[in-house]
Amino acid sequence: MNIFRLVCVPLLGVLAVVALSSCSVAVGLLAGGDALVADDRKPCFPYEPTGISDAEELHWYAYAIERQGKGECLGYEDYLSFHEDYRQSKQRAPATTARPTSFKDSPDGSEDTAPPRRRETRTTGREAPGQSLPQQHRKIYRNSKNYEYLATDGLIVPGGKYLIDHAGEVTTCSWGWTVTDPDQASGRVFNLTAGHCGTVGDQVYVQKTGQNPVRVGEFVESLYRGDTRFEDYGLIEILPEYHQYITGAPNVSFNHRPAVLIGWKGEEWVKSNRPYICRLGWRSGLSCGDFIRMDSDITLRYENISDHGDSGGVIFAQDPADPTGQSIQAIGISSFLEYADATAGGGKLIEPVMLRYGLAVSD
Repeated sequence: MNIFRLVCVPLLGVLAVVALSSCSVAVGLLAGGDALVADDRKPCFPYEPTGISDAEELHWYAYAIERQGKGECLGYEDYLSFHEDYRQSKQRAPATTARPTSFKDSPDGSEDTAPPRRRETRTTGREAPGQSLPQQHRKIYRNSKNYEYLATDGLIVPGGKYLIDHAGEVTTCSWGWTVTDPDQASGRVFNLTAGHCGTVGDQVYVQKTGQNPVRVGEFVESLYRGDTRFEDYGLIEILPEYHQYITGAPNVSFNHRPAVLIGWKGEEWVKSNRPYICRLGWRSGLSCGDFIRMDSDITLRYENISDHGDSGGVIFAQDPADPTGQSIQAIGISSFLEYADATAGGGKLIEPVMLRYGLAVSD
């Protein structure tokens, strides 16, 4: 099945997978390398139900988009059939007995609520063949309110907003992991982010609201093949005069304890532990959910909510070896989202780049 990969929108028809960078020019590619061309079909506007839950509405439009991609435009009768199937599936679902616990994740110390680490048994239906199913399913978490500063404060922090100048065209992405050169004597510092965010030589800026942009670095590496199965990595070298302003670890807390970045992990660790995974980006803030599967040895799928502009942002996992949930491992960077399955976006494991260049994650 061909998967669409897009740097930005809009188009007639349906896109199954899109890159998360925020940009102004639409460029579409198919996974097989075929050009994406417009057809002469009329735009489809599926039936819009009212008086239903947010969850059912989300599932309906995801289903409608999927069918539209097959040339169908769903109407009222289609919705009635969908509604009956949805109602029956909810009746078959096991009852939830877990109670929410306090979860502090904001930089200003305010509290929000999120599910506890152990929750009702449920399978997602998206596990890859041959992989063991998780014993407990944890609800998808999102908090954007407490992370609005990532878009406005002009900081070099995980998930913070940065601007890329592509020869006069300006786009935005989210800061990834701060990594250091193996030759410590050089003092070089890089940010490991998404490759589709920029090309070699692109200048990188941060901007605080109400102030002029400040150039803080330059893309020195970019690996991107336009297919979610393959590489999507970029390295931004940070100018020496701005090293002192870098924050390496994500500013989050779990169970009233600030998260502690203890290192990075790769594919085997992720598959064997199936950890609770979080991402951080300026557009959508913090979002966490269960591991789903590996699409390839570098492409990670997990439950989360993300949007354009979150590309390049950090992906990290709670280390199951720490019962407090305080210890986190750097595992990836945000790369793509899906319209048809909005909570199953994914990223790229940082393992290949870390090993290739012998880099270390900085906290």
